[in-house]
Amino acid sequence: MAHMRIAHVLLLTVLLLPFLACAASFDCSKAVTYVEKQICSNDELSRLDDALATEYQTATTSYESESRVRQDQRRWLLQRNACRSRTCITAAYEKRILELQRANCTRDLATGKCALEPPQKLPRTADGRLLLSTREECRSGSDAHFDGTIRFDGQGDAIRIQADCIEAGIYDPCDDAGGTWGDAQCAWAHMEVAERRIQRAEKRLIAFSSQSKDTRELSEAFTRSRRRWEEAREKFCVERNRRYATSQSESGAESPPDDAEKLGYCSRRLAEERADDLEYFVREAQTSNTRLERTRLLDFLRDDPPARAAQPIR
Repeated sequence: MAHMRIAHVLLLTVLLLPFLACAASFDCSKAVTYVEKQICSNDELSRLDDALATEYQTATTSYESESRVRQDQRRWLLQRNACRSRTCITAAYEKRILELQRANCTRDLATGKCALEPPQKLPRTADGRLLLSTREECRSGSDAHFDGTIRFDGQGDAIRIQADCIEAGIYDPCDDAGGTWGDAQCAWAHMEVAERRIQRAEKRLIAFSSQSKDTRELSEAFTRSRRRWEEAREKFCVERNRRYATSQSESGAESPPDDAEKLGYCSRRLAEERADDLEYFVREAQTSNTRLERTRLLDFLRDDPPARAAQPIR
């Protein structure tokens, strides 16, 4: 069985993880069964397999629970191997990982309860993607087993990854932002989260359209509104930053403000406001879905963005 060989391959797996897209806890060249082949060919399943292997190894180091954990693992492997779809395999792994996390918790001596209650579900992004990164990986883009060197593929990659981590509840760069780079990273990552909320809200509102004509009209209205809003946001934030820089210079401040930080926070705030407004319409459409709500939404999209800047429509 794959996990009975974990002691021999875990170290190699951990070291190679950042470089292999699909590295399971067993030798994929020897994969025979349907389940093993699925694990070796699917990145999400492979990472679930690695995560379970780590939790399993931790659980079996406890003298009190080793025998029971091994018995439970054998039963679980039979259930997993009976799966005939990726959905079934994913569900089996998630359930078992959570069971092992509860078994591995550090218990309070007085109450016998977990000092930190294990999560009820595995972390996922807002669009449902499984995220098994550690807090350290989210923070610096590096694996904890390496030297801590930043491994993000550029600033844009860092922003996308940290937005994933925010959505999954693993790490928020604002928690330990410091200095101009850290503050800027905090702002830009949250702006990415807000812009994802905007995109999801637009898709949901378009999906509410009952006729193809309505769908086309609403889609075109969103495209025009988004373009105007993005142009207005850039103009507003650049001008705001210019005025701030001027005021700082006139006051004799020793160091000039950081453009990336100030622009980031301004862009984030306006994106969050637009996301709030569109999500308001989503909630209204879910409860009523009337022509009146559609008319109100179209009126909102046709408005001149600067005229309603920072003014929620609720």
